[in-house]
Amino acid sequence: MALEVTHDVQIQKDDEGRARQLSHPLRPFTFSESGLEGIPSPRALADQYLQQIQSLINLPATATGNLSFSLESVPSDAGMDLRFKEEKKTSDSAAVTYAQARFGIPVWNAGLTVRMRTQPLEVTGAANAVHYDLELPEPSRNAAYLPEKIDGRNLPDLFPPGVIRDASINKRRLWIYKFDPDERIDHEVRAKPPSVAFEQGPPTLPLFPLPPSIKPAQHYVVTEVLFTMALPNWGKLNWRTFVEVETGAVLYVRVCRQWQCVSLRPGDLAWRRVFRACDRRRAGRSARAGSPERRGPRSAAGFDEAERTMGRSGRHTAARRCRPDRRGAVRFQVLRQNRPLRRGQRLPSLR
Repeated sequence: MALEVTHDVQIQKDDEGRARQLSHPLRPFTFSESGLEGIPSPRALADQYLQQIQSLINLPATATGNLSFSLESVPSDAGMDLRFKEEKKTSDSAAVTYAQARFGIPVWNAGLTVRMRTQPLEVTGAANAVHYDLELPEPSRNAAYLPEKIDGRNLPDLFPPGVIRDASINKRRLWIYKFDPDERIDHEVRAKPPSVAFEQGPPTLPLFPLPPSIKPAQHYVVTEVLFTMALPNWGKLNWRTFVEVETGAVLYVRVCRQWQCVSLRPGDLAWRRVFRACDRRRAGRSARAGSPERRGPRSAAGFDEAERTMGRSGRHTAARRCRPDRRGAVRFQVLRQNRPLRRGQRLPSLR
């Protein structure tokens, strides 16, 4: 039985008419409607909900047949399906996420998330990020750039000579990636107009030209390689790159960091403390200002000194001044770095 679409069920569709967002807090899908018995659980309710909306979001009949299967590290003969990825809970809500997979391999940034309330347990909507144009051949069992075949000896061969030096590989795994030429390198490292040319972007790595067989908007099986390598004036950085398993073409490269632009004025609380120790457990959390009692830079000159001296141990943030905005506030670009600092250690300027 499919979910009944009424005026209480809001559906947002993409340009091709596929449902991408479902929202129905006034018409929730309850545990009693699911026909399940026993102790209610978000995972079991989400599985049943997917069965209800499968036709509504144009999923094939086989897409929900392997929800309990694990994602695989080697290609299999499985078709396109959804597989359980994670379940997150707060005090009064929960979200169950399913990864989209082909050959048992997850698709990068693709899948479906079911949202629900927990008191009582009932589904209130879903977000659909499934790739409907997922067509690609199964990779060869003897592909030259499968995860187990990439190591510290041949990683430098994937980049121009001299780019990779003293790199240590941390992790490798398979993904299916939809290639976008505009996302091959970070947008912030590209050429900028003269008015903002002095704003330095994050570091990147030069790449070889792509072979003719790589086409935009096509899906490819890639090996994700996470490695650590130092750059001059930056120190050790963590990198992510996607390597196409058949040709060895690098389709994506990023430094694993977080940038954030903030507007500060003299006297603001954020101006008084623009850097602080990062939360060790959540490296992706945004840089936040501290308390007004702590001493911090009160002028641009004071900030120049503050950005060079990180007076805290552990993970940290550093920042550098960018152009003023129209109201005269000085904008700072904050860089989160993920290596520990000794107390009082001085860093080279980030400009």
